[in-house]
Amino acid sequence: FPPGVFEAIIGDWLIRLFARNQLLRKGEEQTFTETNQIRQKLRFLARLLIKMRLLSGRDLMLSEFVVPIYYDGFVDAVIELRQENKQLAITLGYYVRKLAVLKRGEGIRRRDSVMRTEGQDFLDLYSSSW
Repeated sequence: FPPGVFEAIIGDWLIRLFARNQLLRKGEEQTFTETNQIRQKLRFLARLLIKMRLLSGRDLMLSEFVVPIYYDGFVDAVIELRQENKQLAITLGYYVRKLAVLKRGEGIRRRDSVMRTEGQDFLDLYSSSW
């Protein structure tokens, strides 16, 4: 892992929720390739989180960035990451949407209307302009 990636994965509840979701989708028996694909997705999300922190100058969790005020920051972060790896930028678009869906779902589970609304509002922006 590049510096900070492992720590970002372990320290962020939304990335861990994303991982759990991926593991549940694949079922109990995963091939080596499927496991590697999940690891790669987590590394991509960690790199996105690190880039968001760098661009914003704020040491927030990914769930704290999945709010409408940081939507443009996600766009900027993905554009910067695209310069390093074009495929990464295409893939991250799907993951960013999935993060917002997971945050909204977690808000519903916790009966946290703020979290649910932030996730939904972020999804609305995503749908209108990604």
